[in-house]
Amino acid sequence: MSSFWLDESTDRRYYERRAFSYGEGEDRINYTAAGATPETFAGLGFVQVQVAPTPDGRFYYFDGPNDDGSWNVTEKPLNDEPAVDEDGDPILDSEGNQVINYGLKTDWEKQQDTEQFGLLSGSDWMVTRKADTGTDLAPEWQQYRDDVRLTNPLRQDQISQVTTVPELEALVTNPATIPDPDNPDGPWIPNPEPHLIPWPVSPDAPQA
Repeated sequence: MSSFWLDESTDRRYYERRAFSYGEGEDRINYTAAGATPETFAGLGFVQVQVAPTPDGRFYYFDGPNDDGSWNVTEKPLNDEPAVDEDGDPILDSEGNQVINYGLKTDWEKQQDTEQFGLLSGSDWMVTRKADTGTDLAPEWQQYRDDVRLTNPLRQDQISQVTTVPELEALVTNPATIPDPDNPDGPWIPNPEPHLIPWPVSPDAPQA
């Protein structure tokens, strides 16, 4: 949804290429999808509303859009918090321990473990082969696996240091490299904006 048309007199929304009816009683007119055009809506006095980009649901709760195209946005908790009931009393698990509602930082730190597992799983067979037959991993593969394990805690440390949700969003969504503004046709350069340290490239990945 990039835009809609608003009838401010009725607070109703209409959409291009979607059949609709307008008017009351004998004055009511049915318009086909083909007739749901900008020209038709403008002629009826509707106002076109551009919808703001949809917030990233990984970081925010949101609903809408509103009549002005904006969204109602609430940041998800950044840090871990003790779980409490409606009276504010602690919620305990079956063993009497405090239940913790994990915040975004913990969730994203755990995500790094998941990504590490995925990056290593493709070469786990080499480790199994070494255990079974004594055949060593190729040096480049051993280095890759070591580098992956070294990179994970560095990425987690970056995440642990953020202090706001927008800061976390930027850190994990900004690319590691960007086009060089001074040389658009040349190689990409490191992104000066905050970003996660990139994962190592596996030996069998296509070379840039």
